[in-house]
Amino acid sequence: MPKIKWIVLFLVAFFLQIEFSLSQSKDKLIPWSSNHRLTASNFEKPAPDVRTEHNLGHGKRSILEGFIFTGIDFGFQRINNDITYTVQSFMEPEKSWMSDTSNIQTLEHEQAHFDITEIYSRMMKRELSTTKNNIAAKQVYQNYFHDLQLEQNKFDAAHHGETGLEPAWQKKITEQLEALEKWENNTVKVKLK
Repeated sequence: MPKIKWIVLFLVAFFLQIEFSLSQSKDKLIPWSSNHRLTASNFEKPAPDVRTEHNLGHGKRSILEGFIFTGIDFGFQRINNDITYTVQSFMEPEKSWMSDTSNIQTLEHEQAHFDITEIYSRMMKRELSTTKNNIAAKQVYQNYFHDLQLEQNKFDAAHHGETGLEPAWQKKITEQLEALEKWENNTVKVKLK
């Protein structure tokens, strides 16, 4: 009996440690917010010692001046006849870097990547508002995440040197954020019946 008790205690401690480390890393994420623009201090990873190339496809390459690690956190919970989807775009400071933290154009460029991630998060929430099962919801997430990656590559292809923000892209990003403003909230509730 005592041996089983120690095994159970070990497993509980092990899973608590995993949960603690997951919550610690999630606490370091910066959620997208219309009230918060990124600053150079949000880019915590040291820049690489050598210039890093980025493959833009179709034989195009560019030198990275910075890199932002963004993503979309997605989850859902079903209680009785309701599904609540949680969708939040974020950036991870420990995986994001800038070669010159005083370069405002690079910061502007990386902020635009973050804004594009938020746009796709909002489009995902809009579609999830009519999605009534978890299998379809997972497919919605996968489709939008794939499309997000394609859009990020198009953005980089239009910005040689990975700095600054072309006026046409600035306009497009601003208009899309405004058009999808209704979906800024991180939760979407769907009635099943």
